[in-house]
Amino acid sequence: MNEFEQLLGRAVLQLWPELTRDAQEQIFEAASNDPDVRRRLAVLLHDQHPRTAFPLQPGSLA
Repeated sequence: MNEFEQLLGRAVLQLWPELTRDAQEQIFEAASNDPDVRRRLAVLLHDQHPRTAFPLQPGSLA
């Protein structure tokens, strides 16, 4: 299963800028509940795809 997860993960990162904001938010929400992982994922996505960066919500990284 890990191989398929990696393949899908690569595909999502590759297609991220083309996804609708709704799809991006759903994938992001499903990715993890761990606040540290979510923060690191948000940074990664912002660094790779600045035009899809989400504005931070007050207290969202607290």
